[in-house]
Amino acid sequence: MSRSAKKFLYALLYLGVFSLVGLSWYGLRQLGGSESAPAPSIPARLSSSASIQVVDQQIFRVGESPSAFLFGKVKNTSSEYGFRFQYSFLLYGAGGEELMQSRGEASVAPAKETLIARTEPGLSSREVESVSLQIQHAEEIPAHEFPELSFSFSREPYVEILESERAMRVRGAVRNESGTLFPEVRAVAVLRDSFGFQAFVSGTILSNLRSFSEKSFEIQVPYDAALLRAAREGGVEVYFYPVF
Repeated sequence: MSRSAKKFLYALLYLGVFSLVGLSWYGLRQLGGSESAPAPSIPARLSSSASIQVVDQQIFRVGESPSAFLFGKVKNTSSEYGFRFQYSFLLYGAGGEELMQSRGEASVAPAKETLIARTEPGLSSREVESVSLQIQHAEEIPAHEFPELSFSFSREPYVEILESERAMRVRGAVRNESGTLFPEVRAVAVLRDSFGFQAFVSGTILSNLRSFSEKSFEIQVPYDAALLRAAREGGVEVYFYPVF
């Protein structure tokens, strides 16, 4: 073989070796880069279940009443959102069996609490051993879109006792101080005993509370000896929440 032919073969050999080394280095670099690349970040978002908390749940046992009187308090820890939510009271018997579910809807304003009162006429509270309030679905409403109800009492709430009729009710009149018409408003009355403890909670719905107008309300309370004593010696508070 001539000298020039040998030089040509050596050049091809060196070129092949350098190409092989270069390709191997590039492949390792690409492999290392794919292993060290950070995963794309997912922005954190506060869930509604974390913002809404059930802070109280109970059943009122009222004498021989054939109904179950349920109460719950829900707190919203978010100042950015209000919530419209669905809830369910789960009622359990002495053996732990589920007796029934009492479902409803309510709302809670940003960084506020809301009270829930429900009556189940088909089940006596004597049959219920325990109750659990659960939030099942919540819809976020930005704070600036959440309807606010500003109100005052044109007639202070009081408990009316009709002994001849064996009836009790909370009466009063509320004035809508805001410029918004509310088609429906939840009114919740809290009876307290002489020590300030919660004795009973009841509620009703007011319709067409017009802007800068007042409306009388009546909230029924079961006739019961313990509640009679609380009404005479204690006091009553009434809260209003828009329904939308």
